[in-house]
Amino acid sequence: MATGTKNELVDNDSSNKKIKAYSVNQINELIRRRLQSDKGLLSIWIEGEVFNLTRHSSGHIYFSLKDKLSQIRCTFFKGSNIRYRQTPLANGSQILVFGSISLYQARGEYQFNVQSLMPIGEGELRLKIEALKKKIDQEGLFDAHHKKELPQLIRTLGIATAATGAAIQDILRVAINRYPNINIILAPCKVQGEGAVQSICNAVEILQKSELKVDAIIVGRGGGSFEDLLAFNDEKLLRVIFKSRLPIISAVGHEIDSPLSDLIADKAAPTPSIAAEMLVPDIMTIAQFLLKTKIRLQEYLERHCLEYRERLRYLHATSIFEDPLSILRDRWQNLDHLKKNINQAIKINCQRAYNDYERFRFLPAMLYEKLLAKKLKQHEIIKERLETCNMVATLKRGYAIIHNKKNKSIRSINEIQTNDNLKVTLADGSFVAEVSKIYKNKTKSKL
Repeated sequence: MATGTKNELVDNDSSNKKIKAYSVNQINELIRRRLQSDKGLLSIWIEGEVFNLTRHSSGHIYFSLKDKLSQIRCTFFKGSNIRYRQTPLANGSQILVFGSISLYQARGEYQFNVQSLMPIGEGELRLKIEALKKKIDQEGLFDAHHKKELPQLIRTLGIATAATGAAIQDILRVAINRYPNINIILAPCKVQGEGAVQSICNAVEILQKSELKVDAIIVGRGGGSFEDLLAFNDEKLLRVIFKSRLPIISAVGHEIDSPLSDLIADKAAPTPSIAAEMLVPDIMTIAQFLLKTKIRLQEYLERHCLEYRERLRYLHATSIFEDPLSILRDRWQNLDHLKKNINQAIKINCQRAYNDYERFRFLPAMLYEKLLAKKLKQHEIIKERLETCNMVATLKRGYAIIHNKKNKSIRSINEIQTNDNLKVTLADGSFVAEVSKIYKNKTKSKL
């Protein structure tokens, strides 16, 4: 018989060959480890029909999935299924499950450990929602710089939700408890089913009317299944929330999935009651703040009154109150001194100007004529120099300027060829000449 974990059996007919054997537990353990190490079996989706559904008192759920050809056992432990209490799960349901393959070692049976599930059809909706989320994100509508700040002190609260239900009751209870004098305006709307999207959009737009004087809006509902929350994943509602001139809190009581309204709203709250706490100030907190502010103001005023009182006492003790004109006496003296200095400066400048006038007034007229003649002679010399550089004057002396087709001046006989059309410019006009013959100097000019 086998003893220990691994047994060594002796076969008398096999010439004492040793055989290594595993225990049942060891082989199950080996298979379990192999299954858990296979990455392809760790995170997979399986689609099938539920049967043999059992809900254990411990909170665990056991069932099997089947199709036309095969079946597999599934475990849905309490830690994972607690989030799916509202998801319908019954025999005959067609579902998608996500999880990993494992082995129940005690029985040697492999099974599928479910981590999440969704009804068939929900998967397509989730893909559409993910595509919409990506589209809105690429447009930048989820960016933080678009978010509006919530008002510090709200007077009128707008609510877009169903007129009946837990959401409105929770908001009213929290708001009135925190601030009894707050104004609340409800724009009732459908929050699920056909027409819910348009109904919520209409409610949000109504609450933004200026005559209502709403400071902020809560858009939401109580909890619900994935299908119940579809209206809050609709593109039309998302764009209405984004365009709102008032800050909006998305307050959808969800347990698992965050609707897209949470991402595009200015703030998101997990429940309507928490949204009310975020917006409505606590009257006791306000009273404490006002009391502390009153005390600080009193201390500030008392401190400054004391400082100004001491300053007045100091000023009253100075001589200025006994002889107020003492402040002006020094200024009068300085003004007289400045006036004297200005008069002296004026006299000195006037005398200097008069002396200059007397010195030049009696110069002989011949000196001016001599200087003028000298300047005129210099002018004529400069004029003659300019005339020698004048191209028009040169042309008048019988010279000409020759240009080729590119309007480049010809400087050498080597720059032209027979039959070239050249432009010849004279002093009073120009003409075009055709080169019929070229004559070159036989001797080169010496430089």
